[in-house]
Amino acid sequence: MNKLSSAIALSRTGMGAGVIALLSACASFSPVTYDCSNLVSAPEVGARIVMATETGQPATARLNGVTAICVDDEEMVDIELAIGLKVNRSLQEGGEAALLEVPFIAAIIDGQETVAAHESFSFRMAFGDEIDVLYPLVRQDISLPKDGRLVISLVPEAIELN
Repeated sequence: MNKLSSAIALSRTGMGAGVIALLSACASFSPVTYDCSNLVSAPEVGARIVMATETGQPATARLNGVTAICVDDEEMVDIELAIGLKVNRSLQEGGEAALLEVPFIAAIIDGQETVAAHESFSFRMAFGDEIDVLYPLVRQDISLPKDGRLVISLVPEAIELN
């Protein structure tokens, strides 16, 4: 092996070590996430609603499970919600494609069990022709105080909050 090829091999080894060090440094900056589904609850009253599609056809939506992944911030907890739904309609009342908007409201409860804030959001979806049941997964990000919790509910129509 001549001096040039050993210098190239040495520089490649050094670059490889540098890349590994850089990647491991980047990994240390990624936020620590954890399952915090225990911070989210849904009362039975708002777990099922009946609403109408854009064509006026009745549809029923119900919560079909909620999971939450959290990241701690300085004073807050950032929650990434995954809300499972079961949405169905009767094909006897029509089977054509139809749009539907499923509205939610979330109450942010602080450590003293006081409602600190509300958030309103919705999920737009569509029934295809002759489809009567859908299982969409709704994703929503919400922040709350470190000692707080979140209560989510389906509502029959969208609510505008200030």
